[in-house]
Amino acid sequence: MIKEDKLKTWIIFILLAAATGLIRYHFIEEPLERDITGYAIYADEMLNGKYLYSNLTNHHPPGSFITFYLFQSLFDYGPFTVFLIGITFSLLTMVGIYATLSRVDRSAALWAAAFWAIISCDPMIQANQPNAELFMNAYLAGAFAFLMRDSGKGSGLQTAIGAGVLIAVSSFYKPITVVAAVFFSIGHFISVSGAKQKIRALKQVGVMAFIGFFLWGVAWGYFHFIGIFDDYWKFFFDYSQYYSGNFFVNLLEGFSPEFFIPKNMYAVIPLIMLSLIGIIFSSQGKLGRNGILISVYSLSVAFMILLPGQFFFHYYQLWLPVLAIAGGYALFSFRPQIKNYPEKTTHLLGGVFLGALIFFQLPNLNIPLDELAIKKYGRDGENFVASKKLAPLINKILAPEEYFFNIGMENGLYFYSKRRPPSGQIWVYYYLDGPLSDLLTKRLQTDLKENLPVLILVTNYAFPKHPIWKWLLEHYRPLSDSKAFAPFHAYSLKGIDLDSRLKALTDSSI
Repeated sequence: MIKEDKLKTWIIFILLAAATGLIRYHFIEEPLERDITGYAIYADEMLNGKYLYSNLTNHHPPGSFITFYLFQSLFDYGPFTVFLIGITFSLLTMVGIYATLSRVDRSAALWAAAFWAIISCDPMIQANQPNAELFMNAYLAGAFAFLMRDSGKGSGLQTAIGAGVLIAVSSFYKPITVVAAVFFSIGHFISVSGAKQKIRALKQVGVMAFIGFFLWGVAWGYFHFIGIFDDYWKFFFDYSQYYSGNFFVNLLEGFSPEFFIPKNMYAVIPLIMLSLIGIIFSSQGKLGRNGILISVYSLSVAFMILLPGQFFFHYYQLWLPVLAIAGGYALFSFRPQIKNYPEKTTHLLGGVFLGALIFFQLPNLNIPLDELAIKKYGRDGENFVASKKLAPLINKILAPEEYFFNIGMENGLYFYSKRRPPSGQIWVYYYLDGPLSDLLTKRLQTDLKENLPVLILVTNYAFPKHPIWKWLLEHYRPLSDSKAFAPFHAYSLKGIDLDSRLKALTDSSI
């Protein structure tokens, strides 16, 4: 019987993994948003000898760039590799979700995995593309599984090392992970009783903290060794403080209905309802250790989303693993309170909620992918779509050795054309404004002198007083066909007749 149960579990898990892969593969041709293409471009530049922070401007920790670097060193640079990254970390998250509840109840763990399979690609919160939150979810779900599976026996060193390493690795994707580290530690401590267990939990928390400090110390030492620490510090701390603003103001604003549960989370409302009901009625109102840990995980997610103060929809992906876990645990909690056919009844209830999640997700699969990008991102989505469509034209009008440059943030132009940018300053907001704008403007001007672009495409940003605009007008002129690269404004290097090249392409296509 035990072997049959294990075989059944493996079959269900494989089917759920296949469903996750098929859903994610459906979106493979959707124009990628600028964070993902930015990670891919920087990873390619790193493979070509450039250094993050020194040559390549960004204020994010290195985790996402290293992830893309590793995958692109093994696979082709393009949309399929992005898909591979997405499915890999989606399945890793599923493993963490299953492991979290499998010791509590195997069927609850499978229901949680099933919930994740359906919601993990929710496009309305941009979960169908592998942004940093997907990576964080994989590591935090794994860390949470170690805590939930802690037996309370022995030294607990294995739990501390496993959770500590995974939380620390998550922080290499976004530093806000420190919130999860604090909440997980508090939850682990308060959910045990007795002096011996409290002391044991404190020791485990100490090990977890040591691992985090140690790994970051190693990283900072490496940054010193290769000579990029000063640049890293400027971006990671000085610019990040400017970018995020006041944490307390962000928190007050974030707890408003508009930002706490935004309208784009409508597709997971059934799971939110199931999770809340489960927490309220689990163990007849007494949370117990498992309930406390799940509640603390939920609180940590709320704070991680709200504290940065930006409220981008992709931040809300952090809710998805804990909602899947809470939903599976809710079904387990209902079972003792059902007198007749408790197992069949909870499976029926799980099927109803899973069906509701599928019902909300199915319409997203029928939206043409270009339209979906625009629906998700608005005007930015139009730029993502245009970037993908214009890439072939860029490759036709330019010789292989010639550069183009986008004054904006449309990294997809480089990604889809597979052309290297002439500068690592591909994010316009870094050099337009903020504490590092003067430094980065000088870097940009130096880069563009060394790798002079033949074509410049300008996104609709207002910066007439910025030095880069003066430089542009001195060295470039607008293309005669103003619609050829719409919605971007196209400028040709003076002395290079791109108008004739464009006309030749147009004539040959007639």
